Amino acid sequence: MSAFLRLSSNAPGDVPLVLIDGPPFTPWVGVGTLDLGSPSWVHQFSAPRGTQGARASAGTLENRQVAFGLLSQDHASKDELQADLAALAAKVDDIRRFGGTITHREHAQSRRQHFEVMVAGISVSDWGGQEFQLRDAVRPAIVATCAPYVLGDPMDVFDDFSIDHVNGGDANYAPDAGALANVAVTGGVLDASANLTTENRLIHTGTGYTYGDHEATIQATPGSTISSFKAGVILKRIDASNYLAVYVDDNGTNSRLRIDKVVAGTTTNLASTNLGARVVNGTRFWVRGRIEGNVVYAEHFLTTNVPTPSIAPTTSTSIVLTTAEAAVLGTAVEGQAGIVFTPQQTAAFLDDFEILPFTYRNPPNAALDLFGDIPGDAPALVTARMANPTGFTVADWALLAWCERPAVENLVVHGGERNSVRWTVAGIAGVTGAATSRTQIDDGTLGAGARYGENVLQVVCPATANTGVAYPILRRLRAGQTYTARAWVRASAGTTTARIRLGVSGDIASSTAVALSTTWTLHTITWTPATSVDLAYFAAEITAATATTFQIDGVSVYAGTTAPPDGPHLFGDGAAAPLTVINPLEVDAPVGTMASAAYGTANGGTALSDSVSPGGEIYQIGDFLIDPSLIPPDDYSQDSLAVEVYARVLLSAAFTGGVNIKMWASPGGSNGFIAPSEDYGVSGKTLTIPSSGNDKWRMVRLGTLNLASVSTSGSWRLTLEATVAAGTNSQAFAFDDIYVIPLRSRLALPTGKTNAAADVTDYPVFLASGQGWRTIRPDLSSTITTGAQVGPAGGVNGSLLELPPGPVRVYGLLSSEVPDDPTPASDDEAQAFPSLHLSVQPRYHWLRGS
Repeated sequence: MSAFLRLSSNAPGDVPLVLIDGPPFTPWVGVGTLDLGSPSWVHQFSAPRGTQGARASAGTLENRQVAFGLLSQDHASKDELQADLAALAAKVDDIRRFGGTITHREHAQSRRQHFEVMVAGISVSDWGGQEFQLRDAVRPAIVATCAPYVLGDPMDVFDDFSIDHVNGGDANYAPDAGALANVAVTGGVLDASANLTTENRLIHTGTGYTYGDHEATIQATPGSTISSFKAGVILKRIDASNYLAVYVDDNGTNSRLRIDKVVAGTTTNLASTNLGARVVNGTRFWVRGRIEGNVVYAEHFLTTNVPTPSIAPTTSTSIVLTTAEAAVLGTAVEGQAGIVFTPQQTAAFLDDFEILPFTYRNPPNAALDLFGDIPGDAPALVTARMANPTGFTVADWALLAWCERPAVENLVVHGGERNSVRWTVAGIAGVTGAATSRTQIDDGTLGAGARYGENVLQVVCPATANTGVAYPILRRLRAGQTYTARAWVRASAGTTTARIRLGVSGDIASSTAVALSTTWTLHTITWTPATSVDLAYFAAEITAATATTFQIDGVSVYAGTTAPPDGPHLFGDGAAAPLTVINPLEVDAPVGTMASAAYGTANGGTALSDSVSPGGEIYQIGDFLIDPSLIPPDDYSQDSLAVEVYARVLLSAAFTGGVNIKMWASPGGSNGFIAPSEDYGVSGKTLTIPSSGNDKWRMVRLGTLNLASVSTSGSWRLTLEATVAAGTNSQAFAFDDIYVIPLRSRLALPTGKTNAAADVTDYPVFLASGQGWRTIRPDLSSTITTGAQVGPAGGVNGSLLELPPGPVRVYGLLSSEVPDDPTPASDDEAQAFPSLHLSVQPRYHWLRGS
């Protein structure tokens, strides 16, 4: 029996029609037909392959048909029956004309779900019998053609208190402290009404979702009693005794912006900073809390309107959760959000409470693992809000990509099996001292079996304590995120104590030093960065002043504490997932004379560079390993994944002979068979040279590659070769970041188009100077918001914006230039990860759960 049934049309000014909200069930009750339909795929097949069948080559998810049987009852007359039938018919006809939504909850179901209706109709199949004649009742049925999946409530929450969702019939809040009766929704705000000195913690429970990364914002206005006033958000509530709170309070001398943790009922202040002035009777302000991974931000705004992504806070502070705190309140768990309010005086009130999941204000230029799963059991509809981060003015071009969060990646590519090129014995200050040599040797030379495969890394150390070998990890390692290092260590002879280390100078973790032996011994250590870094080190060293030769094998460094599954990553052969940003300094042995050089305009401050000789140069960089098996393959692809590759390069107008870049990939991490760019083949891509000036960064699209999963290794070796022809006049050529993007789960503006003076008539500029943010809907249509104005914008190209349920990785990129603009220009390209909010509406095959 349906417990709730509501019809809404997309007609302007529509007022939803609630048919059932019971018990009691009047004037309608659900009886007879109840068909929620099914998502149904229709497939196209290849030609038959002999006795091996015809394989599915493409599929389309068709609309579903739903039907709801109704019985009218408790009518005093047929005129009263006609009025209800007329209202039902009018609403269904509006849905037929404009589309709409059917919202339904079955008896004993905890949550409602929504059907997006394309067209709808209504019929009464039988007018006979005593129901119509004597009871003035009929049995109509609503039949609708709907979108394939069932919609859950949006994860975004915005409560402007124009409707009473606190003490009203559709209550969305539950008290952890104080009481709902202490506040009242009146005049579009949440007023103080009783027990004014009591702290009220009201948790938003209406949608039923829990959050990982998210922000919560509340507007507060004090009354005439300022001392001991408190207003803010419960940022992450696990239960009534374990939560994070971000708030403004007043201690009688100062008003303060504060972050508290409550663990097992005990409150500890984590951060506190005084506002520039005490809060003022009748003057509104905003409090915003945000958690990104294990970093908690608190922000206070003095502004009339809701603070936008581009508005800097008036006061701010932040903290990084410790490992122990993160286990209770951080990335290990999801929680709810709510309001905290101690009004002190009846004139105090709150307004405009907002929860925005998956919100990142100034993220680094790196792939971003979202903390908090996407709910549902079907791909969720997502609306992306992208804004220029602090210090970035104009975004001519943009890209947004996503994939299921990869299986555990080993960040050490050569953990003992492939080669020793990336390992250094030069010594790294604060990490390890200089060793004598490092060499890759096979197990036959070793005289004993390798721990994995056939090769190990052999390290020779002088008679100096704390000397060894180090491996640079050129990835963004996030503050507050735990990383694990593990390695197998042995020695052919000698019992010097040895250990492994992970971190950076001044912030490094070390395993317990253990005496070496001829038996392979596993060393494991965890490290949680105090601040985010783009370069960290794994090191293996001796801790005693004894000349020593030892071996290491199976080195792996990975996020979290769950080791990679049995296979190449566990054995020491690391590789990146196919949604990644590659630092060019990860190259093993470049062809040519390129070397690390400082560039303030490079994304990481350094790039792989060389001064090109007048006769021209050929540069080859490679050994960038990509493992397509870390994420699911493309649909109907027979276990392969198409990726798109971009690179940021430094060019000069002096390169009159031209610049050409070739790209290819080799399976299994080898240099054998190669798969060239599907767009440019073995001839490569010729770049547009700047019209004037030197040292101009340019973003170039190098084309697509089809990477099949390789059972022997799982990884593909990506190689780039740049030919800078004669006539270069000794100017610098450099590689900055290289981007690997899943082709079928990304959206982007066009490349290779002219963008003359950022004129939108020539090119659909993503965000011009002074504009606020671009909102991209699931169907790739978009709007631009500037101040209070919202206007239509052009659509973008690529995949529909639908994120898979479960853990997800995303990457966003803004560029001040259009990649591969064919018109020579003198501009220097700038890049940034956008300020990003992902508004998620989960979807389900049949029913939404709690």
